[in-house]
Amino acid sequence: MIKTKSSMETINYKGTLLAFKVEAYDCGDYGAFVDYRTVFYNPIPKVEERKKYFLFGKKIEVKKFEELFTIGFNIMSKDYTKQEVREALDKQLALLERKKDINEGRIV
Repeated sequence: MIKTKSSMETINYKGTLLAFKVEAYDCGDYGAFVDYRTVFYNPIPKVEERKKYFLFGKKIEVKKFEELFTIGFNIMSKDYTKQEVREALDKQLALLERKKDINEGRIV
């Protein structure tokens, strides 16, 4: 079971604005332990229009944030150094850049 630890916050890392949320989830046998992960989102939401009650009701606008990547620990924890957080963010941002390059046809 995934529980949201905090509300969505933003961080500006090396000129890239990212929104993130720390989530707690059960792990181990029968959910005996709790672990954390940090999910990063595009800070600019996509606005979708839908019915309020699935098939009926007035139309409402819903903001949805695109999930970019996940880091397997709580970046706000004192158990991780700034260097460890920076390395994890650098790797994930490099992978995002690589994905963009592949989509644009630049393989090598």
